[in-house]
Formats: sequence, C-alpha cells, structure tokens
Amino acid sequence: MKEKMGMTMTQAAATTQRANDVDKGWAWLVLVAVYSGIFLLSTSIFMCGVIYFALLTYYGENAAKTSVIGSLNSGLLSLLGPLVSIVMDTYSCRTSMLIGAILVTSSYVASAFVQNIDLLIFIFGVLGVSTFPGTGNALVSVPFVVVLAYYFEKRKKFVIALSQAVIGLAMFVASPLTFFLLDRYALKGMFLMTAGITAQLCCIALLCRPNSRELQLQNDRKRERKKDGKITGCNSKGFVCFDCSLLLNAPFMLYLFSTTAWNFMLSVCLMHLPNFMLTKGKSDVDVTLIMTIFGICNTSGRFISAISFVTDKLDSLLIHVCCLGVSGALTISYPLYASMDGAEFAFAVVAGIFTGGSNSLMTPITLDFVGEDRISDAHGLEYFFCGLGFIAGPPVAGYMYEVTSSYHYSFMMSGAVLILGCILAVAGAYLLRRQKCRQEDNIDDATELSEQQQHLFIPGHVKRNDFKEV
Repeated sequence: MKEKMGMTMTQAAATTQRANDVDKGWAWLVLVAVYSGIFLLSTSIFMCGVIYFALLTYYGENAAKTSVIGSLNSGLLSLLGPLVSIVMDTYSCRTSMLIGAILVTSSYVASAFVQNIDLLIFIFGVLGVSTFPGTGNALVSVPFVVVLAYYFEKRKKFVIALSQAVIGLAMFVASPLTFFLLDRYALKGMFLMTAGITAQLCCIALLCRPNSRELQLQNDRKRERKKDGKITGCNSKGFVCFDCSLLLNAPFMLYLFSTTAWNFMLSVCLMHLPNFMLTKGKSDVDVTLIMTIFGICNTSGRFISAISFVTDKLDSLLIHVCCLGVSGALTISYPLYASMDGAEFAFAVVAGIFTGGSNSLMTPITLDFVGEDRISDAHGLEYFFCGLGFIAGPPVAGYMYEVTSSYHYSFMMSGAVLILGCILAVAGAYLLRRQKCRQEDNIDDATELSEQQQHLFIPGHVKRNDFKEV
C-alpha cells in the first residue's frame, strides 16, 4: 500500500513538473535551438551536390565512385537511426547530439588533409558522411525531432512538420554558399569553413536538456522491459535494447518502404542534378539557380504540408500518397518534355515541391502509426529506411549515367521507384484503416457486453417474486 502511495505521489510530482516545461518556458528556447541546429546540419549535408562536382574535378575519379561519398554522408545518417535510438533511450537526446556534433566537426577537419579519395570516402562518408560525418550526422539529426515531441503537446505535429520546412531553407542556402566557399578558399579550405559551421551544433546540443517527459519515458521503458524480460543481452549499466516489435507492424513497415522510395529520388536530385546541368553546358550560375529553385520549392512543399496540421481536416497519409504518385508520374515521363526550353527548371519545381511535402509528413504520420511512447524507436527506423534510399540512389543513378551517357534514364528509373513507393503507401494506409476498424468494432463489442452485464444486475430489473421466502 505504501509503495502504491509512493508511486502515486511520484507520478503526481512528475505531472506537475511536466506542466512546467512542456509548451512553455524552456521549451521555446529548445525550439529555437532545434530549428537552428536543423538548418546548420542540413546546410552542410546539402552542400554535397556541389562538393560532388568539385571532387570529380579534384580527384578525377568516375561518377559512380565519387557519388558514394555523398550517398554515404546522407545514407549513414539515416541507416544508423536504430543505433541512435538506443543511445537516446540509454542516455539522452542531448548526449547523442553532443557526441554527433564532435564527430561531424572532426570529420570535416580531417577531410581537409586527405589526398586519397578512398580514405576520403571513409572519413567523410562513414565517419561524417561516411564514418564521422555519416555517424555524426545521425547522432545529431535523429534526436532533433524527438526533442520537439518531448517538449511540445499542443500543435505538436505542426511544430514537428514546420521543423522540416527549415531543411528546405538549408537547400536554398547550400549551393550558393558552397560555390562561394570553393571560389574563396578552394576545396580544402571549404572543408575547414564547414567544420566551423558544424561546430555550432555543440552549443545547440547543450541547450536541449532532458525534460520531465523524456526522463519519465526513459524510466518507464527500462522498468517495462525489465519486467517483460526484454533487457536480454543488455549489460548491467542499463543499456536499453531497440524495440524490434515495430518490425511486425505491417502498415508501418509498408509506409517505411515508401519513404525509402522518395528518399531514393531525392538523393538522385541532390547529388546529380547539379552535374546534370553542367553536362548540358550550363554555367555555375545556372546550377546555383536551379538548386535554389529546388530548395525554394522543397521548402514550400514542406510548409504547405505543415499547414495541413493546423486545419486537422486533411489526411496526412493521403497527402503522402498523392505526393509520391504525382512526382513519380512526372519524373518517369521526363524524357517526353526534356527537349523543351526550361524543362530542367520545371522538373526542379515538381521534384522540390513533392519531395518536400512527404518529408514534413514523416514523423507526424509515424505518431499515428505507433504513438508517442515509441516515437524514439520508430523515428530511428524512419531514418534507417530513408538511408536505404539515400545510399542506393546516387550510385545507381551514377552507374546508369556511365553506361548510357545520359541522365534521362537515371531520372526515369527514380520515377519508377517513386511509383512503387506510392503503391506501398496505399497498401499501408489500407491495412491501417482495417486495424482501426477492428479496434473500433472490438471497443463497440466490449461496450455492448458491459452494458448487458450491467443490465442484469440493475435492481429495478430484478422481480420481487425471484426472491421467495423459504
């Protein structure tokens, strides 16, 4: 009895503390810090498209091999999502972000002194983009959205979706900034300047302290997993294992595969669209313009999708399906209008808007699939499946360009992948609807049974002659 009373008092204290740090106070400082961090990190990632062309010129390697650097940078950022979820659950989001910021900055500094492209693939791709930026990017990026989910309750989906619009602003800035740094400081100097930018992530990480909700969920998860025997294989220091039961959620898995599809297409655009323009005889100014257009349209798509959560009248999963379907159809049919004047710019507009729309919807849709209590593990899986697309896209597109000497087939292929993703998303939405209908039917059946049982024991329905004196 005393234990129960103690637990009740602890829960009440946690609830009171939660009311003080959710949706107000320090939450707003965290919001500014997270948005700033997303902008800085995304800018460094989206610089890879222009860096790719600079690396082609500097090292003289083929397109497929050189594109591995950029694909690993963004790909490992995502593939390591489940590992980052374990770090967040075991320690905190702030710890994960701080370690990642140090790794990212170190990888850019090291890249400035590397003369071999194979070593650069490891340092910039595995660590950063590879290992340091790649691993570091993952440790910083994954916790950003999770922190917002912990600090906000009202308009949570809008705050999270709007954070993805900040990534679009980074697309807008990345290309002209990279050209400026390359012109002013050359390739190696550009790496050092980028290291200075990513170093600011350390300060941002320190501001994202764990709040009462994060601490409470960590304790609850550890307690439940110990009780259910799910800690098997974890050491005595309290490491939390990744919740693999999410892999059995069929609707959620289908949705994740659809995110792989649009990240495949997005990575092809980010890595190969600048070089595509240059192969057509366009100037650096044209490349900057088209990537700026892509960034503006991507930002617009993200912002429009975020607005949908304000009205609460639009189905976010339906918007996701439409984004994949429309962009897939227009991409796969690109050769039909490629010869028209301004076709590249039209393609950048379409690809930017629809890939941006799906990006903003990702975490809010995941909340609908799994709920808030499992968001850290689910968000890690989101990143993992996004990484599959990011890693596969640029090398495959680069190989097709090497074989055909044309980027038309590369973009057609990415359009076909988008169509497949649209079909998978439709299947996931259908299964989700069926699950919800079954749950509603079960609730109705349980309610009806409860009413019947209560009806049997209502005194007014008991007849007097049912109780006869003996």
